[in-house]
Amino acid sequence: SFVMKIYIVLTLFLCQGIIFGQDISDSTKKDSLTHQLIIGVVGRHQSGNLNQYSIMPHADLILTDSSFFFDAGIAYQFINVEGYKVVDDLWGTAYIQANPYKTLIPLLYTLGGYAHSYSIDHSMYAGAGIGLNVIKNTFEKYLQFHVMMGYLNLQFVGDDLHQAPSSGAFLRTQFPIKENLSFKAEISTYHSFKDHNIWGGGSLAQIQYFITKTIGVSIENQLYYNHKQRR
Repeated sequence: SFVMKIYIVLTLFLCQGIIFGQDISDSTKKDSLTHQLIIGVVGRHQSGNLNQYSIMPHADLILTDSSFFFDAGIAYQFINVEGYKVVDDLWGTAYIQANPYKTLIPLLYTLGGYAHSYSIDHSMYAGAGIGLNVIKNTFEKYLQFHVMMGYLNLQFVGDDLHQAPSSGAFLRTQFPIKENLSFKAEISTYHSFKDHNIWGGGSLAQIQYFITKTIGVSIENQLYYNHKQRR
């Protein structure tokens, strides 16, 4: 049998700022539409014995009121070492929740992109599901668990295209540590119904500190895992 496992850990120090938006930390504002756009970037250049450069921009748009919660984000990572493209990854996600302050939350979710650094030519997942507010949801504190059914379109570099119904699940949480300092985490997984050997997941952990209302820094750790087995 042939087993291919890809395991990557990324630790990023990001500078970011709110480009436009409103203070969404006040739960009394949930009856009116609020919006926020956050853009961040980290870059590096090194010359001498080892020549390398990298750039990692990301953006996140949030729209919310008492009837829905919408979050769309995109992140790109590029690293070049001695003229070799080591990382060239682009991922975008979007999801919308209905009645986000209820105990049960209907959900639409989609994810798409590519990751040359761990041999994914392209990947697209779209699904619908239901979520549970484990901890009463506010703008700055929540714990939610979601399960979904959807469709997976996935192709590893040099491999056949895989298209199949699939299941998905993710856990997301955020809570304040103290004023202007918060912790955010997400864990997700997917499983193909067509081939049980095709599955994977990921996680995100982020500590975010806003120096002002529009400028902040964060420490972020991401882990991606994709498993495929062929006989």
